Amino acid sequence: MRHATHPMQFKPGTDVAMLNALIHVIIEENLYDEQYIQANASGFDALKEKVKDFSPEAVSEVCGIEADVLRDVARVYATSERSIIFWGMGVSQHTHGTDNARCLIALALITGQVGREGTGLHPLRGQNNVQGASDAGLIPMMYPDYRLVENVDIRGEMEDFWGRPLDPKRGLTVVEIMDAIHDDEISGMYVMGENPAMSDPDQVHARGALAKLDHLVVQDIFLTETCWHADVVLPASAHAEKLGTFTNTNRQVQIGRPALDPPGEARQDWELIVELANRVGLDWKYDGVGEVYTEMASVMKSLNFVTWERLNEEDVLCYPIDEPGGFGNEVIFTNGFPTPDGRGKIVPTDLLAPDEVPDEEFPMVLTTGRLLEHWHTGAMTRRSAVLDELEPEGIASMNGFMIEKLGLQAGQMIEVATRRGTIQAILRQDRDVADNMVFIPFCFNESPANRLTNPQLDPFGKIPEFKYCAAKVGAIAQKEAAE
Repeated sequence: MRHATHPMQFKPGTDVAMLNALIHVIIEENLYDEQYIQANASGFDALKEKVKDFSPEAVSEVCGIEADVLRDVARVYATSERSIIFWGMGVSQHTHGTDNARCLIALALITGQVGREGTGLHPLRGQNNVQGASDAGLIPMMYPDYRLVENVDIRGEMEDFWGRPLDPKRGLTVVEIMDAIHDDEISGMYVMGENPAMSDPDQVHARGALAKLDHLVVQDIFLTETCWHADVVLPASAHAEKLGTFTNTNRQVQIGRPALDPPGEARQDWELIVELANRVGLDWKYDGVGEVYTEMASVMKSLNFVTWERLNEEDVLCYPIDEPGGFGNEVIFTNGFPTPDGRGKIVPTDLLAPDEVPDEEFPMVLTTGRLLEHWHTGAMTRRSAVLDELEPEGIASMNGFMIEKLGLQAGQMIEVATRRGTIQAILRQDRDVADNMVFIPFCFNESPANRLTNPQLDPFGKIPEFKYCAAKVGAIAQKEAAE
């Protein structure tokens, strides 16, 4: 933001309005790539009709960005030889998160800023192997390579491959799982390398679900907050102790090799899973992680020619690879898209308010995220003496104007409340936090941001609205502070 030529700090929750205004300008001023659209995209006419109402002048007050700035940004993006879009998890962590992504896709498609070097859409993943896990099918409605479980033909292929019938219904996402536990639909759970007691929204609800389970198994390298709810904890191996592959957003499959032996009775993740499988009668006979990878690659066309043997020789390969011994395509979608008609689909979007907006009782907006020093829920980084010394206590950040307006002082302990609960944190002044907003990192168990967050889901992506809920901020009562 500090280095941007066109910084746009828009009002939280108005992403769709702002992005539709950019699309409006591009269409109104004929800056779109008509030839590219005709050959590679569908849905342009519907988009053109939808964004007529989103002129910069009409949208400026809604999103808080001046009309001239919106027009200038649209022109620069559309007319540059190469324009590229990066975005982080905050774009998707709204009830309208899918629509945010649809707008960004539409921007790239109508301008032809895709399928060429230096162009495209690049979501920045939140953890080091999210791409690889998603590719492999760790999404509850997908088999490997993003093939829908509800597709009869695809499910038939996987049933033949695994030699057993498979559930025809899509699975549940993390928030839906917690709801199902409370509804007595789930009684046991196996958690591997995840800390939902800290990372799930509406933490009291989530922890209540974990406590209600008849049986909870957690496989991890530390005794996390989730482990305290577990009936069984399986000690696993850390990154530097294991052999396996990691795939990043660039589609680079990288092999990681062990530098250390696991301590004590800790074991490789895959070995623990195989042992458990065999004890329930599945008779798995894998002779190493290479065999697991080879089986996975055999049902994933994306990994054609990305063999375990080549990875051992070359350390990193980029998929897709077109022929044996070939090198990966750094740029994809150069000749259309992997859809039935070969076209990218444009989906028009409308302005949808966040699920919970500020009101008289809760007049501010709470948003959450990470700190440079602490990663995710702090399960690893808060055990680092150096990092925990740099950021040792739970904080809540606001800009100086808001701190003064509320009669507070940076450094004092404050109370932040939403409809789901209240926490205390040290107030920090941060000029990057927008007006009427408070930012709380979710890594501090003594100031747990996710006790406050809204579990309402995007209806399509099923992602919770971590980035927006109504909140109030105030000083701690003198009597309470004295105690």
